[in-house]
Amino acid sequence: MPLISPTIELAREEAELIGELKGEQKLVIQLLNHRIGEIEPPLIEQIRKLPVEQLEQLAIKLLDFSTVDDLQQWLESRPKSVG
Repeated sequence: MPLISPTIELAREEAELIGELKGEQKLVIQLLNHRIGEIEPPLIEQIRKLPVEQLEQLAIKLLDFSTVDDLQQWLESRPKSVG
């Protein structure tokens, strides 16, 4: 088995994490579309900017949503990240 440099290994791990995050985002958006109807692009962008922890919270909370307003209220209630 060939040796892999730590830099290459780190890049692989980071790529895997990014892939997992994109998969989670896609799934949450699909579930929201199914649950409350087509989600508009501005809301999709807000969802894509959520940290992993909040995305996971949304994945559970969306089961309680019945309208797009529920999603908007949830997104507005989240703490804003300082960046």
